[in-house]
Amino acid sequence: MHSNLLELARENSAEARGALMLGLTDCLINSIDKRSNAELEMFGEVALLLYRSTPGTDRMPLSRKVPTQPRTPLPLVLELASDQIHIALPVLEHFSAFKDENLLTLARKLGDEHLQVLARRKDLDYTVSDTLVRRGTKHVHRILAGNREIRLSDIALKALVRHAV
Repeated sequence: MHSNLLELARENSAEARGALMLGLTDCLINSIDKRSNAELEMFGEVALLLYRSTPGTDRMPLSRKVPTQPRTPLPLVLELASDQIHIALPVLEHFSAFKDENLLTLARKLGDEHLQVLARRKDLDYTVSDTLVRRGTKHVHRILAGNREIRLSDIALKALVRHAV
């Protein structure tokens, strides 16, 4: 396995970088509990370098693996969450290690398709839901209004009612 990864690292094609990124991810995920924080950080840096030059077809499998691993380096997770919606979807829906400030950052910068996915999360605090109400379209508002797992601030409730009228 490791010799295959070294061969991929020597190649200079998008396909090789994608295969290398996925191979490194598999190595990491298979023993993530044994990895130190320094190893995880180094993996995150390497994976980000590879990620930015990897075709979407190789980024998709990565976005399916990451949500199950809460120790995945946050910069890589945030990059995945900001990608095209079909790649970002699994991370936005299921990554459990997002902190409130991470969700708020995403809510402030992502487009409406991404906001619709965020609005379905069960772990939104007031500041995130307020931002979603302020930035989102009626689709986001409907999803938030129907999300029974979160509590909305008075400001968000009033804004949703105002938008509904």
